[in-house]
Amino acid sequence: MRAAAFAVLALLGMAFAWSCTLDGPPSDAAMIHNLDANRGAFDALLAMIREDRGLERVDDDWTRPDDPMAVGVSFKRIAAYRLLFQKAGIPRGFYSFEPYPRVLFVAYASGSYIRGAAKSYYYASDPPTEGLVDGPLDAYHDGRKVNVARHIGGNWYLLWRRD
Repeated sequence: MRAAAFAVLALLGMAFAWSCTLDGPPSDAAMIHNLDANRGAFDALLAMIREDRGLERVDDDWTRPDDPMAVGVSFKRIAAYRLLFQKAGIPRGFYSFEPYPRVLFVAYASGSYIRGAAKSYYYASDPPTEGLVDGPLDAYHDGRKVNVARHIGGNWYLLWRRD
């Protein structure tokens, strides 16, 4: 029974992830609205990430390190991250980078890391070092290979990458 329930949940999760790629990347306006509307969830995630410094990545179904207990993070805590991902509208979780706090919240992903596209929120005290543009990133959703960023206020940026 438990295996069947898990299989159903896994299929629903895959269907959700697949449906995220059908519509294409969200617009800048939609992402900015989402950030404003769900700031509490984003702030809670940032606080958790600061506490869990050894945790580099939490996605919808995997983590880095593979065993989060190796860095003192329980599976219950990972489940709490994933609930906040749903509230924040970031189905693909986060990457955290040194020096802290530099966090990438993945709102959209398509394809593979080697050949794909992603649109994310980036939180950092220092701006991205390349590809900073003044206008919306929506103009770059045309299929060309690109890595651009847009400042949207405070320590928040939007990133668009297509390989």
